[in-house]
Amino acid sequence: MVDKDRSAGLLMGLSQRQKGLRREREFAELTGGHRVPLSGAAGGEYTGDVKALGLTWEVKARAAGFRELYRWLEGKDALALKADRQEWLVVLPYETLRAMLDRPGSPGGRPRVKVPVQKVLHTLSEGVSVSAVAREFGVSRRTVNRIRAQS
Repeated sequence: MVDKDRSAGLLMGLSQRQKGLRREREFAELTGGHRVPLSGAAGGEYTGDVKALGLTWEVKARAAGFRELYRWLEGKDALALKADRQEWLVVLPYETLRAMLDRPGSPGGRPRVKVPVQKVLHTLSEGVSVSAVAREFGVSRRTVNRIRAQS
């Protein structure tokens, strides 16, 4: 079965592809996750666009394509959607999700990782990229860059 979004991607222009990659990287950084190689086109363990918070995420970005979702969310904390004979979907602002995950005892909350600073610095000094170091130590690129800047 051919995924319509993926097959349509073959016809996507360079600027749209770059915008999608920027949004995937932005979301991965925001959530402390990492972008999936080839945006999940390889299948298997490489499904989805981003792996973060213990979940596989599909990232979509549209200039004005989600106006109605944003309108429905105005003044609310979250949005629940259901089509006939489909499972429920939940849409919520990222800050709402982050607040839920940061509550003490929250299930699925991202545990704070104790970063071995000296090992990170040593790995960087060996010429390993920031992205590879972030993946190796299970932290965001932002964290790796902060460690590097503070040394």
